[in-house]
Amino acid sequence: MFRTFSILFFLFFLLNGVSPLYPYIQLGATNNSPAIPDFLIPPSPGLDYEPLPVNSAGSIALVLPSSAVSVRTAGGFGQVNTVSVDGGLSSHTRIAFDGMVLEFPHNQSFDLGLFPLEFAARVDIYKNNLAPLGYNASGGMADFRLPSYLTPKLMLTLSAGTLYEGGAKALLALPYGNGGLLVGGSLILSENRFYYTGNQGIDILSRNLDFIRYSLLAKWTQEGWHAGLAHTSKKAGAGMKYPGLGRQADSLSIANFGWGGRQFSFGAGYLLWFSRFTNNLGMDDTHISHTFDGNCETRVKFDIFALSLKLSSKTFLLESTKLGARTGEDLSIIAGVSAAPGPFQFGGNLNLVWRWGADPVPVPGGSVEWKAFEGFSARLSVSRHYRPPTMNDLYWPYDGFSSGNTNLRPEEGLIAKAGIVWIYGGLTLSGSAGISLFDALILWKPDTGGVWSPVNSGKAAAWVGNIFMRYDGMSGWWRFMGSAGFSYNRTFNSDEASVYFGKRLTFIPLYKFTLSLRADYAKEFGAEISLRGVSERFTDDWNSHWLDPYVLIDLRLHYSFFYIQLNNLLDTRYSEQDGYPMPGFNMSAGINIELI
Repeated sequence: MFRTFSILFFLFFLLNGVSPLYPYIQLGATNNSPAIPDFLIPPSPGLDYEPLPVNSAGSIALVLPSSAVSVRTAGGFGQVNTVSVDGGLSSHTRIAFDGMVLEFPHNQSFDLGLFPLEFAARVDIYKNNLAPLGYNASGGMADFRLPSYLTPKLMLTLSAGTLYEGGAKALLALPYGNGGLLVGGSLILSENRFYYTGNQGIDILSRNLDFIRYSLLAKWTQEGWHAGLAHTSKKAGAGMKYPGLGRQADSLSIANFGWGGRQFSFGAGYLLWFSRFTNNLGMDDTHISHTFDGNCETRVKFDIFALSLKLSSKTFLLESTKLGARTGEDLSIIAGVSAAPGPFQFGGNLNLVWRWGADPVPVPGGSVEWKAFEGFSARLSVSRHYRPPTMNDLYWPYDGFSSGNTNLRPEEGLIAKAGIVWIYGGLTLSGSAGISLFDALILWKPDTGGVWSPVNSGKAAAWVGNIFMRYDGMSGWWRFMGSAGFSYNRTFNSDEASVYFGKRLTFIPLYKFTLSLRADYAKEFGAEISLRGVSERFTDDWNSHWLDPYVLIDLRLHYSFFYIQLNNLLDTRYSEQDGYPMPGFNMSAGINIELI
């Protein structure tokens, strides 16, 4: 780690005198309409970027109105597990919180319930392979961003619902110059008591899903630099599949710092994750993860050409009752070049990746974008896919239920994607199609004895398509907003030597669609109705068992400072994950008060 940060500071002094391009931090986003986003990754040719506003509803699935994003949950309020972009594997999707990518040594899919999404004002969705830009995310990334207010605000939210849940949230914004201070705190709890249909067709009361979590955060932004702190403590039951057998306690702390001049940017972060699982037999499973993150970047522009150089480093320290004490380091050097002759923009990146002390691996990518006329652009990108195994994959000890595999090879492949975007007034239309080819895809599967272990499952291919439309317009005192989207993903075994050739991979929906309509009158009254549907998802390699498709309808109403949220109006019985049913019709209500 000392070697890595020495290189970072050396590059800082070496490159601090290059010609300016643009400020790294750009402010001015409001809670409702992000005007100038402060990009984690500036959009480059071929990168499909989409900022979406979110609300403070209890279900995380409700705050992700894009059909390209899927959420897998373990049942009930606050029991969110993982998210994936373009309907693929969650292990191929990165999660970020306010610009900081969350990555740990021992897990491959991050639990969204561990950080305070209730404070997010928007989610930035990147629907492409980000490996050439230094991020191990062949499926894209979801970055949940905190708001930036231009006027002082003190807001208080109180809520309660029929799943025996309640919550409170306070957020204070104090602008100062071109930045200011943002502080907040929240408390959320739920018993998650609801009935679901069991295997014998009998209604069963859910158990062991109770949940309590509190969060604290603070962020200071000023004149091109920012610093932030966030802490979350979560205690919950381990799920209804094995009721009463486990309790989970998690504590996540995040600290990050960033600075950007007109020619150079630097960022550093630290993540501490304490996770402990206990069962009624007194067995204990504890993980303490430390992640040190550092990066610096510079860009030089010469007329129509631009060059960029970025260094990114992650150092992992892990103390675990199962995996023991382990360390690891990721180091990436990313060189990029772009050219913008006329209406075209060409880009190329080369990422050299060092992981776990192995030899460097080159991950190249290229793209082109054509801006045919004002508001319309078409893009094409091609890049290599590379994802090495995690510590979980390699070293998880045999415990009777699961086991690691030290013989795993890294995933490799090729990803190509093309798309168009048309913006006309308040209307935005976008469409994309792509293909991903994987070799040695890493999947956790049970053996004949029921023990889960990661294996290189051979070759796989994915055909992906997205269509999305959004409208935002005013008519007098009325504001009308709407969105509609459809995503298609056929991910299947493409190894002709396999007995599963042509079969779809497990838990990946073939399609997903969303529809949302909203109207607000003078910020006093408003209504929003949303619909989302998901196809069947197979639960075995033979495609002989599956989770049923479903369609959900939700309604949200607000008048002045009062709101009511009606979820699953049709009382649909469904599951996002095998063995973990979701609630039927439920509702919550609350107040949002602005004291300043």
